[in-house]
Amino acid sequence: CSSLSDGPDHAGPKFQSGASVSSSSSFYGNFVWQKPRAALPPIFAATGGRRPEEAMVLDRLLRSSGSLRELMTAVREHLSEFDTGNVVIALSAGVKLVDDRTLPTLQSAYPAWNALLARVHTCISSLEPRGLSMVAYAAAKLNWRDLQVLDELASVSEKKSRSFGATDIAKLCWAFAKLDYVEEASGFWKAMEHETTQKIHSAKYVDLSMIAWSFGNTEQGGEPMFAELARAALAIIHDLTPQCLSNLAWAFARVGIRAPELYATITRRSRTMISEFADFDVTNLCWALAKADEVDFELLDELASHTVRCGFVKRFSAQMASHMAWAFAVTPVAHQPLFEALADFIAKHASVFESQYVANCAWAYAALDVRDPSAFSSLAHVCKGGRLWAFRQDELCAICWAFAKVRWDDDELLKDMVQVASHRLSEFDSQSLINLLSSLVALCAKRSTESMRVSIQDACLEECSEESHGNLRELRDSVLSKILVDSNQLRQDELAMAVRLFCGADRD
Repeated sequence: CSSLSDGPDHAGPKFQSGASVSSSSSFYGNFVWQKPRAALPPIFAATGGRRPEEAMVLDRLLRSSGSLRELMTAVREHLSEFDTGNVVIALSAGVKLVDDRTLPTLQSAYPAWNALLARVHTCISSLEPRGLSMVAYAAAKLNWRDLQVLDELASVSEKKSRSFGATDIAKLCWAFAKLDYVEEASGFWKAMEHETTQKIHSAKYVDLSMIAWSFGNTEQGGEPMFAELARAALAIIHDLTPQCLSNLAWAFARVGIRAPELYATITRRSRTMISEFADFDVTNLCWALAKADEVDFELLDELASHTVRCGFVKRFSAQMASHMAWAFAVTPVAHQPLFEALADFIAKHASVFESQYVANCAWAYAALDVRDPSAFSSLAHVCKGGRLWAFRQDELCAICWAFAKVRWDDDELLKDMVQVASHRLSEFDSQSLINLLSSLVALCAKRSTESMRVSIQDACLEECSEESHGNLRELRDSVLSKILVDSNQLRQDELAMAVRLFCGADRD
């Protein structure tokens, strides 16, 4: 991200020692005088157009603080002297000095911090775009979701939107997206969408990446704005880092906007810099290419090999593992070393997976017919004991289908699936019912085959199995009946699938 500085560096002219001035240069040329940097936009509109020297001295004091304690001492001693610029600089300086350990106790450990935040409330109305973006960026970094502050930032930013440059649009939108401040600020997002369309071609690659991620994450912005984003990205494609490439692809895939030329160019650029991709870059790009149906198989293979070679999977979050498995299953590419590494991750961490990640991983392994016992055993374990009640209908369908597909043998899991599905049939839409029916038909067929192989010594087990089989058939027939009742609401492809399943149900 760009510097939080509110003023230019004032370095003196640089001379070349021992160099003579030739006729091809002058004292105004590149070899003698350093070109001055353009002044950065002001944080706020100072009275008379210029801040007093005392305020500039305080800026330097705040920026030079080497620790949070040192910064808070400066704030405590000088807060009464702060102008609006000092307040913003102090808040931004705090962002650089706070870590995960100090953030939860910041307010209780440093009373001066609360006083500083109170001052922020009073100065927002006088901020210029640079100041507004700095405050918003700091708030997001500090996870400071004060709705009054955010409302004021959004209101003032909307009014001054025409004065925003690409950097301030990027930082402000990124902050609001990180703080999940979307529905409350529809006017702000509309204003930023308009300004982005007008100014994105002047954006640096970091700004472009942040803007794309922000609008993708919040699902804001229309096709005209995204079309300009694509054109701007194509113009500077050779400057884009792996993070920028993955953010762009991810944003377009998330909002569902087609951009074949952009994806093709991102793919070509990515293949030249595989070794520079980090774990987040890999998972976001793979997911985006699969979601947009713009997969380059050679690139996907190279990214998977890079992931295994660098040991990225060990650092994955549950979401990253889920997205990676899903992306390769949809493609479909069964990259064996990758799925072995993912199986090891699942075995170790499935107990903390959210339901959607459990369902995604189970579905992915089943779809690719990768029958890894450790992965399925761990996923089955976290589905039992009443946990399926917390699954959404599509997640429950995915679990039923996945374990039916691989013919997983687990009576306890089967009982839980049948019980939960039986009590929640009213929640299922037509597509979910057909998906569920597909799973139940497969499970019934499996149980029928097994029942013919049961020996006399297994009589007790057979009795329990028959009870489960009976419940399974009853659920299957209930689903069939519900589909038949609602058949006039089915699409043609859904109706065709329902007829095939009905014919193969072997009702007895």
